[in-house]
Amino acid sequence: MGASDFIGGTAPFYNTFSSSGTTANLAVCRKVGFKNVQAQKVWQGRFGFASHDPGGCKHDITTCSPPCRMEGYQGTPDSTHYLTEKFHINYVHEVEFGTGITIGEQMTSDFTWSINKNSGVATCTTHSFSFQELDTTIGSPTYGTLVTKTAADWGDYVITSPDAFFAKYLTENDPDCNGLFVNTNWYEGSDYGSYLAAMNGGTFTDLDLLIHSFANDEYEFKLQSTSVGIYGNAHTTWDIKKTLSSVYTSSQCYSDLVGLLAQWDLSDDRTYPWRTDSLTTLAPMVRYDEVYGVPNVSSVFVDNSTTVSPQGGGTGQLMGVPLAAGYGQPYGTNPRGFYNRLHKNYADCGSGLFQADSYGDFTPSNLPSNCTEWTSEVERQSFPTGSWIINNSSVITAQKWAETIVQRPSINFARPCDVDRWTLKAGDPITDTARCIDTDDGTTVVININEANLPTIAGGEWWIFPDGIYVASRVDDRTVARSGSMLYSAPPGMTSSSLVGKARWTQSGSVPPAFGGRVNVTGAVQSGANVIISVDTPIPILADSTYGHPDHIDFTGVGSLGSNVAVLSIGSSTQFTVVGTLGAYTGGGYIICTGAKSYQWYDDKSKGDFVYMEWTQNMRDHREADRACSEAHNDCSGCGDSIAAMGLPKRSVLRK
Repeated sequence: MGASDFIGGTAPFYNTFSSSGTTANLAVCRKVGFKNVQAQKVWQGRFGFASHDPGGCKHDITTCSPPCRMEGYQGTPDSTHYLTEKFHINYVHEVEFGTGITIGEQMTSDFTWSINKNSGVATCTTHSFSFQELDTTIGSPTYGTLVTKTAADWGDYVITSPDAFFAKYLTENDPDCNGLFVNTNWYEGSDYGSYLAAMNGGTFTDLDLLIHSFANDEYEFKLQSTSVGIYGNAHTTWDIKKTLSSVYTSSQCYSDLVGLLAQWDLSDDRTYPWRTDSLTTLAPMVRYDEVYGVPNVSSVFVDNSTTVSPQGGGTGQLMGVPLAAGYGQPYGTNPRGFYNRLHKNYADCGSGLFQADSYGDFTPSNLPSNCTEWTSEVERQSFPTGSWIINNSSVITAQKWAETIVQRPSINFARPCDVDRWTLKAGDPITDTARCIDTDDGTTVVININEANLPTIAGGEWWIFPDGIYVASRVDDRTVARSGSMLYSAPPGMTSSSLVGKARWTQSGSVPPAFGGRVNVTGAVQSGANVIISVDTPIPILADSTYGHPDHIDFTGVGSLGSNVAVLSIGSSTQFTVVGTLGAYTGGGYIICTGAKSYQWYDDKSKGDFVYMEWTQNMRDHREADRACSEAHNDCSGCGDSIAAMGLPKRSVLRK
């Protein structure tokens, strides 16, 4: 190395890595492990007025003692929520003092509440209110100006809680939740009637239902009461109408949930590397910052004194979207950072029990470093592995799952065959017969001095010697002899000059086939009384008639050759001769070894074919909810999370 290498040149670096100028694409490297992503979405809104969910429509069952109330079986769940509720109220109260003398008041309120499906926040979108007082006048009534009135001034349970009134007085005895409306001139003297009488300062006489209509998305009723007061007859009229709109179905909620799961692309190995840990229920979590707890369409009564503010604190912010691949949320001078979930560091489960969440904590090492939200410890304990979807009181949680399917070898059920013919009985410390050879004179074999004594050799046992298979006889503890003629000559590479032992599979009356499966015949030529057969796959184990134990062949599509044809002689590992008449042969034939298992079993390769099994969970089945509770509850929520047992893998994979 000269001075020019340092002056005006580039000095080399030693004992360290430097760029070679070449790159390697490792995208085809074997992928092993799993990936999972979880998402959570609240099914915002409320059920319709006629819905049997969530509480159902109870009715009396007289077979109970005392009579009990229960919901009848419902075969399908309600799949519709409504995000908007419109409210119309008109209230008129008049008292007659005599002919032409009437005093009273009239109040009207119209308001609409709508839910944001991503935040759960209820907003009053329309609002109008009016109040008029009827002056003491003879002749035509004259109404005064608008004055401030609160909900208490309406003085009526019907007005401030119409749903409750409707349920109590109009559908109480209806088993089908369709609105009773049978008696349009009825009297609830025990409670509501006495309340009206007290309100009017007199005696309650009548309550008439003037208008009634009922549907899943709308109901209206108009009531008029009459009472005899100390100043004269009093009439009170309520006209109340509620309308639901902005349908948000379970299918739409599911689509939103799928969209949240799509925030993580499981096919992107840079954003989400494959995992091999055991925490298969811990995953990145994607959700909205939304109000939990439904039905949540607001029925806050609105009059001109009400502060019409949004109800609920959700922001609708999308949380849990991954950052750039490999990087976390910056924190201080650390570019990789740590991450803040929008909940406390510990969740108080009651009785002093705390469970760690992830607010202010570092991302778990087994999750991608760019993960900003993940499953809490409490949730993780009740979630299953695999892909699933769980509905727990209108909070829908789902897990997307990817797993590498390892191409494991199958089992070759055609064995023993082929080289198994020349396998020694060895390996088992009790039944091992293989011994190392010290000397072999062609008749007797003396085993090595370091070997254990020879085992007992039963009469007629076939042993594998260096040159072939013989019936063996035990001379003494260290010597075994060939008895009689050779039964099978050893093909090249099938035996060892240094080993002797009992044949594991090959014994008298039980000789493994020379080959498994089927072998294609590439040529067949008649030669005198014989046929020379050529095949495309070597058959080194094939035996001819030289030692009196020829293999037999079954031919298919090879001229006139049939089944159980003995091998006469062997030319090479891919050519042999049989006795027979060929006839015409143009190709396409094949052979199998007589006695071998069907060729389909001769295969140890994975097919890559899998069967998907689906488990459909029905929590409405008898006692199923109890079973789920016993299996899936945790210390924080008791049986509140029992529905999580629905999370048996939606789809399981069975390897074929």
